[in-house]
Parts: sequence; structure tokens; C-alpha cells
Amino acid sequence: MPTRDVVKTGIAGLDAILSDGIPRGNVILLEGAIGTGKTTFGVEFVYHGASRFKEPGIIRLFEVCPAKHVRCPGGCVVGWREGGSEVGTDDGGRFGEDRLAELVTKNAHRREEQIIATVIEAVKQWTGTAELQDDLTLLLVRRH
Repeated sequence: MPTRDVVKTGIAGLDAILSDGIPRGNVILLEGAIGTGKTTFGVEFVYHGASRFKEPGIIRLFEVCPAKHVRCPGGCVVGWREGGSEVGTDDGGRFGEDRLAELVTKNAHRREEQIIATVIEAVKQWTGTAELQDDLTLLLVRRH
């Protein structure tokens, strides 16, 4: 029996269910209700593909508009979902896309994990709570 040319997902248990991975060249479309893990799956798949298997990948989130992307100095691109900028306070204030873009741009010289940690900390300070009521999905990509 010939060996299948597959792309491993790196997601625990999923490759076994898929008989070792997704057939190379396939385009995968995930659909589902809010909060079912579509974005998390996509981010995990692209992260493991790049870091463990040296595979290229791209995630296209149809609910994200180009205004929710920032190009930073040093080849850094950050994208976010509504939860990233729409996080609010009890009095109705919003963190806002401008504040998020400014924060990411200001920290573009730092390592990726430091940028993400800085954004998360800033959002927590803004809301005044360690528990966020909405999701906070950020995808940071930097060309090295």
C-alpha cells in the first residue's frame, strides 16, 4: 500500500483520527458557532506546522476585517478578533482598536511572547479584572 502524503496537525489525537494527518494540498474550512474552537484549532494547526514540521500555513478568518490587522516595524503583523479590541469596562468604555494598534506598534521591537503578554496585561489593567468576559484572540507573525 502506498504511503499517503499528509500534513500532520500536531494536535493531540487528531492525527490518529485523520489516519496520520490531512492529505497534502487540501484546503480546510472550519465552520461552527461562536466559541466552538475554530480559531484555536487554526492557530494550533499553523503553529505546530511551522514550529514542529516546517510547514507553511495561513489562517483566513472571515469575520476579521483588514482594519483588525497592524503591520509593525521589523516585519511584524498582528491580527485580532473583536474580543481583542471590544473588551470593555463596566461603565461601557472600550479598549479600542487604536489603543491595541498603538500598544503593539510601540512594543514591536520586543519578542513575540513579550508583545502578547504586554497586550494581555494592558487589557487586564484596562478592565480592572484578571478575568476577561470576552475572548482575546491575537495572532502575531514575524518574518525572521
